[in-house]
Amino acid sequence: MSTYHFTWTTPKFYTEYVEGGKFSNPKILYKYRDWTNKFHKTLLTETKVYLASPKSFEDPLDCHVPEDFPEPKEVPSLLYKMSYNADRLPIATHAERLKYVQKHLQTSPLLSPLGRIQLAQEFYQEFCDIFGVLSLTADPNSDDMWEKYGANYKGFCVGFDIDLLENAVGGAGPVIYTDELPHVRYFKDSDMEQHIKNVFFKEKKWRFEQEYRAHKIWNHKASNEERNIQLPPEAIKEIILGKDMDEKSKNEIIELAKLKYPQATIKFGK
Repeated sequence: MSTYHFTWTTPKFYTEYVEGGKFSNPKILYKYRDWTNKFHKTLLTETKVYLASPKSFEDPLDCHVPEDFPEPKEVPSLLYKMSYNADRLPIATHAERLKYVQKHLQTSPLLSPLGRIQLAQEFYQEFCDIFGVLSLTADPNSDDMWEKYGANYKGFCVGFDIDLLENAVGGAGPVIYTDELPHVRYFKDSDMEQHIKNVFFKEKKWRFEQEYRAHKIWNHKASNEERNIQLPPEAIKEIILGKDMDEKSKNEIIELAKLKYPQATIKFGK
């Protein structure tokens, strides 16, 4: 049985929701940061953003929604369909396909609860290795966000030009908050359906984030260096300083912005 594969790479997928709904992104999206954190500082000192692996997320269900696998009784039919993509079998006879089914029924992990658990773990691990997320928000004035991600008003918030950000990182779209997370139906959902369900749905308790996500998919296990994405300086449109940020830090950011981001508007949080 193959492991997780994701072949759909169109960056502007967010214009189509899996059920046909339409939505669009704001022109500017924001990231709250802590100036005392050396990794957060690189957003302004080096104009870099980090695309995190889902394994590092606080929420264990984030990018890890419930999974449904075919029932054992469905496996023979599934294997028969899969035979059309097997080596040398696209034009095989019916008898040859039945032999393929019988052969793989002996080893299919879908036939046992433990096998399905192990398969789900393999899918998730591979997904985490090749996938990176940049979490953003549409709201630069959220008390909850300043408290949780902006060092309790002592940090800063950066506004990005969405078009320039997407050119450097990849597609972006809004998170959908729901009472009940959708289930990914392996071997039934399309790649796009799996992706949207897994990446763009979160429980309602996270709704305060008003999150938008930019993301990238590699065709190999992404290194830490690859996850640090260089942006053009012009991508930074706003820099908001936390209302309780100390004067030294404010001056450091203001002087840095004058040199690197003359196009950016400096604002002070309320």
